Amino acid sequence: MMREHRHTVVALLLALVLAQPSVATARTTYREGSASRPFSVGALTGGRVVETAGDPRIVPRTAILWEFKTPSLDPRCIQLLTNGNVLIASRDGNRVLEVDISGRIVWTYTSGEYQAAFGLPATEPFLPFAVHRFPAPDGSQHTLVTLRKGAPVFELDENKNVVWSYGTGVSGTGPGQLFDAFSATRLAGGNTLIADNQGCRVIEVTPGGDIAWQYGVAGEPASAHAYALGYLDWPRTAQRIDPRPGDGLFTTLIADEPGQRVIEVDQSGAVIWQYGQNGVPGTGPGQLFDPSQAVELPDGTIMILDNPNKVGRVLHVARDHSIISVYPDPADTPTNGAMGETRSVVVSPPGASRFPGSVLMADESNDRVIRVGYESSVKLTSLDLDCGLPGVRKDFLAISWGGTLPKGTSLMLYYAVDDGAWQTAGSAKRIELPATAVGRRIKYRAVITTVDSSQQASIEAVSIEAAPAADHERSSATTGGTSSTGGTPTSAANGNTPTAPIPSGAKGSAGGALISDAGVEGVLDGPLETAAGHVLATSATSIPGLPGPGGAPGDLGGPAAVLGLTYLAGFAWYPARAGLARLAADRTMRSPGRT
Repeated sequence: MMREHRHTVVALLLALVLAQPSVATARTTYREGSASRPFSVGALTGGRVVETAGDPRIVPRTAILWEFKTPSLDPRCIQLLTNGNVLIASRDGNRVLEVDISGRIVWTYTSGEYQAAFGLPATEPFLPFAVHRFPAPDGSQHTLVTLRKGAPVFELDENKNVVWSYGTGVSGTGPGQLFDAFSATRLAGGNTLIADNQGCRVIEVTPGGDIAWQYGVAGEPASAHAYALGYLDWPRTAQRIDPRPGDGLFTTLIADEPGQRVIEVDQSGAVIWQYGQNGVPGTGPGQLFDPSQAVELPDGTIMILDNPNKVGRVLHVARDHSIISVYPDPADTPTNGAMGETRSVVVSPPGASRFPGSVLMADESNDRVIRVGYESSVKLTSLDLDCGLPGVRKDFLAISWGGTLPKGTSLMLYYAVDDGAWQTAGSAKRIELPATAVGRRIKYRAVITTVDSSQQASIEAVSIEAAPAADHERSSATTGGTSSTGGTPTSAANGNTPTAPIPSGAKGSAGGALISDAGVEGVLDGPLETAAGHVLATSATSIPGLPGPGGAPGDLGGPAAVLGLTYLAGFAWYPARAGLARLAADRTMRSPGRT
């Protein structure tokens, strides 16, 4: 009766073992970057944590990356030149100046030169409001200067000679007159595009002084005509957009400041795109507050400069009217002082020789020109992590990250185990760690770098895969995540599980525990055979009621259960003892390694 009971218990134990997953494959993935488990930030430089739909992201901060500041600068228009210098129309400074990246002034055009060129008295003010440098047909660099209150728009050659002008010097809307020009640019074909602000129009003027194209009715503000098609309030800037593929027709992007809108009109005068509500200032979605300038970027998106409450703001807007980015970001406080009223913005292409991918702003209230954008380097360092297994010695298998890396940005991951030195992991989305990455704690470091300060990268998640080291032995030669099929023998005293060979068909002992055939006799109808001659041995606690060492009734050491859980789990039932023994031995020979 006792023998029958014993056989029943053994059978139940084996059935339980067969139903359990293998401890050897116990692998956990610890993920940070969700509302339930935010990033464990130990240190963060150059970036900040933002929440999108409840989940956190790490993004670069917006910042002032360069500044040129001088008393009475009052910059009203800026241009980034091909040589990397910045051209500035300094109204209160009564000059046009070119500065290099070090802040050195390398070229000027002054009041005295202006007065001499036009035969004006020394008391005549020179108040440049816009400036535009462009290549002349002979390859030299010419400069177009815009003055207000009816003064002419004029062109200078490299020797500062006036070679062309438009305007009589008297405000008006008659032939050859300007009422109050705010900006002018030279077009590729040689014509000049002028935003005649209080003249309520944008005009394209030929070299001979004829008006080739016009939008707006001279002296008739749109607000007086319920913003009917064809009318403008007081346009501040205009940008000619190259002819569209297919039809060869150009469009013109106009910042209509008191109209609280930016509109794009085609050659016929039809409005084909608009951002802002006619005559309604605001800062909500789809609204503008005194837009000063609008620029189409090469990708078709629009950069808009407006001034809510006399504080400059740059909106990067998609064609579907969604906002891509805002500067200054409300969550960021520039360390170089708060923004003032801003009248001009320049966006440089990614391949520019200086300031690639930068946004330059003319901050007139603070007498400075600034380069703004995302920080060039963001460094996130985590706290020490136990990956949900406190106090357990772990095999750290892999580290991975999720997020976005726009063109011109990159990310590198590093890690440190326990109190060890920082190690380079890599930049791939998932990186397998070497076999030496074993310990109780790990911390990671993610570094974002960018050469295009207009692009915002983000880290949305970091995951670490780990397994208890005792259950996941790897060869010391294993590096870079290569699988290991043979465990390294270790002492049971340190908490790891050793393997010990025994002869086939024999009773074996190792590590203080004996595995006997007596306890399973009758169930398998014979001794438990091990074709490969391996058996798991530990010194764990006993299970009462099962035969102990030597086959005598008593306790069978807990290692039998560990053996079953580790090497018999998932096996199909084989009635023949040899079949089960061979399967057990084959399973014993395998280490789960890394996948």
